[in-house]
Amino acid sequence: MPNMARRGRDRGHYKNYNDHDDRVGGGSHNNDGSRRVSFKNQGGGHRNRNNRNRQQGFDTKHIRSLIMSNDDIDMGGHYNQKPNSQGALKQRKGKRTLKFVANCFYRVEVRYGSRYEKDYLLKVLASHINPTPLIPLGCRKNNNDFVFTVIDHATAEKIMNANRAVTLNDGWKMSLHVRPYTPIVEVDEKLTTAIKAALASRFNAATKSLDLTTFQEDPAFLSQELICPLNRSNVMNFVIELISESVPDLVALNLNKNGISGIEHLKALIDKLPHLRILHMAHNSIREVKQFDPLKGLKLEEINLDGNILASQFNSQEDYIREIRKRFPKVMRLDGVDLPKPITFDLEEEDAGNLPKSQLSFMCDAEHGL
Repeated sequence: MPNMARRGRDRGHYKNYNDHDDRVGGGSHNNDGSRRVSFKNQGGGHRNRNNRNRQQGFDTKHIRSLIMSNDDIDMGGHYNQKPNSQGALKQRKGKRTLKFVANCFYRVEVRYGSRYEKDYLLKVLASHINPTPLIPLGCRKNNNDFVFTVIDHATAEKIMNANRAVTLNDGWKMSLHVRPYTPIVEVDEKLTTAIKAALASRFNAATKSLDLTTFQEDPAFLSQELICPLNRSNVMNFVIELISESVPDLVALNLNKNGISGIEHLKALIDKLPHLRILHMAHNSIREVKQFDPLKGLKLEEINLDGNILASQFNSQEDYIREIRKRFPKVMRLDGVDLPKPITFDLEEEDAGNLPKSQLSFMCDAEHGL
């Protein structure tokens, strides 16, 4: 027989519990004896909770009015938010900072921006962040939002700080959300045509050199809002293939400032560009010299790695040079500085036949036994 006295004590213990919990409902039970879950407020608990909130400095009516108003509460900022003594949400003053992520683009979402013309939105936003240039890529409408991509971190940070600070002609304040973004790039016909145009404009036939510095910022891409980052392996492999088809005897290649961190896919240079002697990869994100191990087959005479992290890992310049020459023994110019001629016993294949025949004795004078 159920213990009715104990059940009464349980009901009395839980009768003032008002938050969501399995215990809500006092002594409510299912037919099998288990407790029912209920979301109903119990006996004036909502009024009691409001009284407690006011005593602690929370004005729930005021907060509810903020939530129901047209101006959203920005929950994506990098500053702390806390209720003040009047109950309003207080924000720390000052500029917000956007986390820098190497080798990334930045995706910008203009919430509910699809109802406006693209040119109008970009013109208003560019005017607000001036003199910082706005170079949007991949502009498109995504449901109710207007979305585009920027390359520069400083531009992305200024756009983030323009949130709710730009008023459009109908009185609406732009809701701007910015985050680091790694684009997925498909090399289609349109991008292929643009890549070929960019390569042609950057090739120097007299020196057989190709300058691909900041390749993404080439007018061939920016004019069409195309994304073409060389730090994506599929893009780099495609570019190398095009170069080998058009200029197989290329001597010098400049890949400076392209956000390159992984270089395994550059191994294709060994077979595709066998005459390559000069390689510039300054101001990228290469961390360790051992990353160049797959490229040992290149017969480089000059390499520029200035502005990468790897150089700072060596105790001396001599150690740095030694490690580079372990991979590329013929290098005579490193990071724009001429190097002393290496001491080596390596011989070209054509010189191997000029060596004297080997002797089976290590004695200097066989006749005298010396």
